[in-house]
Amino acid sequence: MRLRRSGVVAGLVAGVSAVAIAVSATSASAAVGAFKARVLIGAKCLDGWTQTSSTGVTRGVMRCETTATGTELVLFTGNGTIYSKIRTGVKGIPVAFADDGTSYFALYEPESGRGAVMLLKRNHTTGVQTKITIRAATAATADDFLHSGALLVSGGKYWVAYTVNNGAILWGKTLTKQNLVPSLPATMPAVFGWQPSLARTGTGSVAMVIAQPPPFEAGIIVRYRTKADGTWIRYVVRSGGGGISPQISWSSGVTRISWLERTATGDYKVVYQDNATGSWVRTSVPGLPGGGWPRLRMFTSGGKLTFVYSGHAVGTRASEAQIVVTQRSGTTWSTTALSTSSYGNLLLGAGSAGGKTIVVFYPRYDPDLNRGVYSRRQA
Repeated sequence: MRLRRSGVVAGLVAGVSAVAIAVSATSASAAVGAFKARVLIGAKCLDGWTQTSSTGVTRGVMRCETTATGTELVLFTGNGTIYSKIRTGVKGIPVAFADDGTSYFALYEPESGRGAVMLLKRNHTTGVQTKITIRAATAATADDFLHSGALLVSGGKYWVAYTVNNGAILWGKTLTKQNLVPSLPATMPAVFGWQPSLARTGTGSVAMVIAQPPPFEAGIIVRYRTKADGTWIRYVVRSGGGGISPQISWSSGVTRISWLERTATGDYKVVYQDNATGSWVRTSVPGLPGGGWPRLRMFTSGGKLTFVYSGHAVGTRASEAQIVVTQRSGTTWSTTALSTSSYGNLLLGAGSAGGKTIVVFYPRYDPDLNRGVYSRRQA
């Protein structure tokens, strides 16, 4: 997306009529580079979220069982093969994670206080922890639950988007120097959607992509806020047909959007589009159909565009365990499936540094692995 003073509208909408220009992806011509053996990050842990920095450091949060206090949030950091963990003493269910190189940030729902949304911040060096209330629990929120969320930390500002009650309510709020700014334009109007993803553009604008709430899966929606006046702009990427787990990123003037789109067979395929040519071009990403608990991660590193998701072999649901990694380098596609369990894997996070992909996952229901959060790093 090429932005000027009014570039948010021009860059985002200029290619609307060109969205229908679809480019059929060629078959994957090679396998993605080999991955090292899986390593355990935390035993008896689940509900993890991660972020990998440009230097290859993977940090994240997970919910772990402890004999003394039940479950609590545990932060971790590592390079894909060796990890260290930090117990926080905080009880809750995490839905998003971010890191600015100085502090960990975990968005979570506390065990006490249904409907509350909290942000945990912990400094890397001092270990000082701060709890920030994004949404307070009240009598009116007693039946609510935090379904999904997204965090963005950039330029000393902190953005939070979260979904309550499976897509019934979505709010976006801005945190500036850890102080909640409740008034417009810092607060985005309420919209319907779930599984938000956030990105910062070159002009300082904020972009958020969301999926329309189930059971309809009505489409993929992008909303932008301009830096100048705080106006939020709505753009429909896909209308109808079903789409989940959208991702958005921005770099070098190009907006990249990807999502898992429902097919006629009830599976999901990865769809990608960008406006690098000045118009939106849509691509069907080669690889296995999405399945299981579908989540998607999209990122660029080392000149490669990478998609990571859970998928199963064509024509069968017996192998939903596989974590699928598909990459594009130039015009060449490659893909591989990391068969780590026959019981079903849940993707928790993925990132890359120097073209080496790091995948974090949860092999759910696998008695041989005794439940836990695992990692695999590309060799």
